[in-house]
Amino acid sequence: MKLRHLTLTLFLTICFSVTINAQSFQEDIIKYLSINGTAQQYEKAYDEMFLVLRQQYQNVSIPEEVWTDLQSSKENQVKYIIALLASTYRSYFTKDDIKTMLAFYESEAGKQLVDDYTKLSPEQNAAFSAFNTSETGQKLEQVRPELAKDISETSEFWSRDLFKNTMEALKEKGYYPIKQ
Repeated sequence: MKLRHLTLTLFLTICFSVTINAQSFQEDIIKYLSINGTAQQYEKAYDEMFLVLRQQYQNVSIPEEVWTDLQSSKENQVKYIIALLASTYRSYFTKDDIKTMLAFYESEAGKQLVDDYTKLSPEQNAAFSAFNTSETGQKLEQVRPELAKDISETSEFWSRDLFKNTMEALKEKGYYPIKQ
């Protein structure tokens, strides 16, 4: 009986530890995608989608508060795509890889790279080169084509779903684009 309790306790401890570790890994990837410019890219894509929708509905009198209400999901939608992309990154990188990428993008060189890479100082450029020649940088370069393909597919899914759901929300409110 004691052996069964010990085995159950050990099993639950291992499961809990694995769950905590996986959650930490996911959080690190999400943080990385939030500081490396990815989140900002999707925030911009979200805003651009609404510009396209406003053009399609330019001949329809839609009150500004309707647009504001529809756009209120921006933060959640960006979190959603980042979570989807985090799953993609998990299939290519280890926890240590992500920690290395996170450390670089938290550095002054990484921040400047995201902000405006043309203004990298010589020291920042050296740090960027060191990152690129590191084991993680080399791995990133090696998987880039497949990673880009997976990111593209995930992005297409997200944007198509977002566009469709927003169009449906407009229709539910009684707004239809007028064909010219």
